[in-house]
Amino acid sequence: FEKVVMYYEDLIARSGTPSSFEYERLGRVYAQMGEIDQAKATWAKMVESDPENPRVYSRYAKVLQDQGFTEEAAAARVKALELNPHDFRLRYEHAQQLAGIDQMDRAIEQLYLLLELGQRKALEEEEESKEKQVKRRGRGRAYANQAYMYSQHYSPSNYRYFGGTNSTQFQQFRKSVIGAIASMAENSIGVDSVIEDFKARVDESPADFEAKQDLLIVY
Repeated sequence: FEKVVMYYEDLIARSGTPSSFEYERLGRVYAQMGEIDQAKATWAKMVESDPENPRVYSRYAKVLQDQGFTEEAAAARVKALELNPHDFRLRYEHAQQLAGIDQMDRAIEQLYLLLELGQRKALEEEEESKEKQVKRRGRGRAYANQAYMYSQHYSPSNYRYFGGTNSTQFQQFRKSVIGAIASMAENSIGVDSVIEDFKARVDESPADFEAKQDLLIVY
């Protein structure tokens, strides 16, 4: 291990601008040697070297979690989520870790926030998709007019737009999020309060099929 440490220390010294990956690897070597304080100090340099990168904070949280530094890992995940609120998978993992240390209220709060952010993001993507379709139809009409001018065999059907919708990362595990809320609620605030929340959503939007599906999952 000492030779490995010397190798990474020399590599970092020579590079001038060490990467977060180099600090991460060196920190793991220190940890394997039992030098935990040195490992933590080295891992802290990961985020110091790239303080605006949410992925670095996410990796920093993981190495801390792997070593049992739960509170520090949670703080790093919070920072990662501040930098990238729409990292839905990380927020889901953050909620699970909070539940693992009996912070159920905070965990459920994160899952509700995940649903809110995810729904908002899905609506934004839907609006963007509609705008793109309108623009493409507009271009199709322009091409159609040109074809009509230059071809005796023009047919409007040649210029129809066939679009599709893309499923978002949020939609892929929405059911898992709602199921996790219900499961955590059973061990804390009680599932009845969660049921009432989702009933209220159905009452607000009776025609919302997705809201009805969500309520069935909670039951």
